[in-house]
Formats: sequence, C-alpha cells, structure tokens
Amino acid sequence: MAATAEDRKLLDAIATYAAAVQVEKEGAVPEKSVDDAAAEALVELDKFTVRVAQAVAARQNAHGV
Repeated sequence: MAATAEDRKLLDAIATYAAAVQVEKEGAVPEKSVDDAAAEALVELDKFTVRVAQAVAARQNAHGV
C-alpha cells in the first residue's frame, strides 16, 4: 500500500520531531522547538487516526458488519 500525501505529512512531522529532539540533546537549538514539533506530529497523528477509523467503518459497512 503506497503512502498518501497525508501519510507523508505524518511521517515528516514525526521525523521533524525526532530531529528536533536529537539536535536539542546535542546542546544546539533546533529550527523548530521540540514542543512545536511534537504538537504538529500529534495533529497529524490525530488526522491519520480519523482517516483509519473512517476507512474501517466504510469497510465494515460495505461488508454488512
């Protein structure tokens, strides 16, 4: 299954968060704060969760579950 643009946004947000944490651990100041990066990743994760729930519901409806 290929990643959609929305999926890539989630992956990018997670990568940005991980990079910010690593830069901060090294004692430098990341381009985006860890808190901002975490908040962005959580927003994208929430959107992903909604998409998955909608897909599951649609599949269940299609199969009469």
